[in-house]
Amino acid sequence: MKTKFFCIVFGFVVILSMTLETAVAQNQKMERALERINTVRLLKMIDALGLEKETAAKLASISNKYCETRKSLLRNTRKELNALRQILRKDSLDEGELKKVVGQVKSLTKELADLKLHQMDEEMNLLTHEQQARYLIFNVDFHKKMRGLIQEIRGAEKKRSGE
Repeated sequence: MKTKFFCIVFGFVVILSMTLETAVAQNQKMERALERINTVRLLKMIDALGLEKETAAKLASISNKYCETRKSLLRNTRKELNALRQILRKDSLDEGELKKVVGQVKSLTKELADLKLHQMDEEMNLLTHEQQARYLIFNVDFHKKMRGLIQEIRGAEKKRSGE
């Protein structure tokens, strides 16, 4: 009986550790992808705006300054959204807990939007008026292109998994 119980507990621990390792790996993969996207964005922006080396270096410094905070906010948002999913799976909803987590998600979303605006303001302060106009158009076009690429990747992953 003790052996059977031990085997069940051991199996559960192994499965749990594999699940946690997968989640950590996915988060690391997401963070590396965000860093690569940020690097590509900077390189393409420098080219699109015709920036001098000095301005490009300052722009890269500003972007890197906000990158870690953005990653942290996104990580916390994913964590809170997962908490919401767990709450909603329960048979009986705890309204207080639900309200608290919804508030946290809203707060994180606002922080992320504010961060984006502060970064945009700092970056635009380095630019001429013409470059500012090109910057705004570049950002819209770049984000549209990134969304398209992400949709293509997700579509390809669904086809591979047979959904």
